[in-house]
Amino acid sequence: MKLLNRGLFTSAGALALTVGLLLTGPQAAWAKKHSNKSEEGPDPTAVSACGTLATADTIYYLTGNLTEAGTGTCITLSATGSALLLNGYNITGPGASSIGDGIHITGTSDVVEGFNSTISGFEIGLIDTGGGSVGDDFNVTDNVIGLELASSATTRFVNFSSFSNTGNGIFINGCGAHCSVLDFSSTDNGSNGLLIEGSTFPLADVFIAVGNGGSGVQVGGTTSGNRNTHAVIADAFLSSPVGISDNTSYGVVIGTSDNTSNDFVTTVEASTNLIDLYDQNTTCGANLWFNNSFTSSKAGTATSPACIGGIGS
Repeated sequence: MKLLNRGLFTSAGALALTVGLLLTGPQAAWAKKHSNKSEEGPDPTAVSACGTLATADTIYYLTGNLTEAGTGTCITLSATGSALLLNGYNITGPGASSIGDGIHITGTSDVVEGFNSTISGFEIGLIDTGGGSVGDDFNVTDNVIGLELASSATTRFVNFSSFSNTGNGIFINGCGAHCSVLDFSSTDNGSNGLLIEGSTFPLADVFIAVGNGGSGVQVGGTTSGNRNTHAVIADAFLSSPVGISDNTSYGVVIGTSDNTSNDFVTTVEASTNLIDLYDQNTTCGANLWFNNSFTSSKAGTATSPACIGGIGS
């Protein structure tokens, strides 16, 4: 079931947030106004075809929908301190034959503002390997992986929707410092709604993960030695639908100590999953669970363990 096809909050506040980042962030030297107009930054640069955007401190903007005719990547954003405004236009790939990405951010400190654009038909809808970037207000659907964050620097993506991808809706993959996904929905994906692997201090906050073919949220536990630490999963709740529900496997599952430690799950509402909250470590190890609402839970081999705290405990 397709519940949402964009982020949870779609008011003008999202644009204000991004504009604030553009105007005040260290990545936006081009946005600072000078008293001498001749010293102002360059005019925005139109983008009407797939390609590489490599000029630093530049505002790029789409002028229409883009289609990747081959099997590769449509847009590579390799610039530093630049912005890509999708302006509500869609980026479409070839589908199952794709081995590329809709948008691949390889530069640093960049901004992608979607204005409710949709990226579909790629191996990965949007991937950031550069770091220090911000993304906002977009949909990723009918890809293999919807959104992947794989940088060593702090990256933040907010107000977006990932749905009906054949693999993971969102993959936080080896993020080294506080990668975060906020105010989002991840629904009806073929695998996990959100998978976190090999990352330090990742954050998922204010979201729903519903109807996925794997778990709503999987923290570690899929690759031996690919260790997570200090993941924070919080504020997954709505009165309707329940924040984490109807996933084929678990609601939230934390892997064994070989893969993750010192993780923190709070204020999530989970129901009608195979097991709503599941810590694969005996008595939860160093992980903390509290103030959650759930029907079923498990730690190690123990059912309804005291270490998973909340309304359902």
